[in-house]
Amino acid sequence: MDGYGPLGVMVGIGNLRSSVSLSHLVVLAALAKLLPLKRVLEFGSGEWSTSFFLNKDVFPNLEYLESYETSKDWYDHVFAQVISDPRVNLLYVNKPNLNAASIDLSTFDLCLIDSDGATRGAVINTLVARCPDNLLIVIHDYENPNHKITVENVQPFVITQVAGPQTALVWRGDRINRDELTVLISTIK
Repeated sequence: MDGYGPLGVMVGIGNLRSSVSLSHLVVLAALAKLLPLKRVLEFGSGEWSTSFFLNKDVFPNLEYLESYETSKDWYDHVFAQVISDPRVNLLYVNKPNLNAASIDLSTFDLCLIDSDGATRGAVINTLVARCPDNLLIVIHDYENPNHKITVENVQPFVITQVAGPQTALVWRGDRINRDELTVLISTIK
């Protein structure tokens, strides 16, 4: 399996989980409690996720957020929300898979992939194939067949709900303790 940690857990309670579309925020909040996440990479800026990363109560260690967006209208919308925070670098790009292939991933602690559907599969597989030991990759809406990992010997940790989106995690080595993550996810409110 090339050192990737395959895990599985059920998610579905608490205030953050009251909206199924926010399932990835529960996972991100748990990871922020488990790990000192200082540098985050985001493919697909989000009205919820980008602002969530910048919330000092949830991500107290965040020093830098680099976020790539392919929709100009959405970029403008999110940019207006986060412009005042010097920790964020929001970038409008046409081909995020090219950025995924050239970014120095070793400088980031976490990468969230929630980009548009047309490019997400390529971004996912480019990043997973290049995943260094220090990087934790979070994939939102993993239930979509076009968002599956096709890199050989990779088994993601898939967090699922009875109804709603799945969130998958991919990492190398022993960076995450399954039991600790399971407990944290179950206690996020």
